[in-house]
Amino acid sequence: MPWKNLTQNSFADTLVRHHKALEELDDVAALIDWSAIESLLSNIHNKNQGMQACPP
Repeated sequence: MPWKNLTQNSFADTLVRHHKALEELDDVAALIDWSAIESLLSNIHNKNQGMQACPP
């Protein structure tokens, strides 16, 4: 069964060059409580069959 490694960079990730806008997005991401958002979205893709969905 295939599995997803969310810590591994994709091919597109390796093509992205360093840019100031990416640092600003990191700053914004640090301000957001992602665990609260994830708990609200956790029931959207729950199913008993098929491949496991990516985390919200």
